[in-house]
Amino acid sequence: MSGTPESKTPGAVIAAARRQRGLSAEDLAERTKIPVTMLAALEADEYHRLSGPLYARSFLRSCAAELGL
Repeated sequence: MSGTPESKTPGAVIAAARRQRGLSAEDLAERTKIPVTMLAALEADEYHRLSGPLYARSFLRSCAAELGL
């Protein structure tokens, strides 16, 4: 996937930032207290697998803060 960050989905931005910082999904899950399965759904932009829009926003916000986005 190429292009500017604006063309990437929120999940793709989180996943790329996590990998760029050398963190595994388990590392980020531990730091944010988000279960790994939920983090995987978030990075895949499968928000329907989360418990609702409030959780999706909260998880995105937590990940972005932890990754300095």
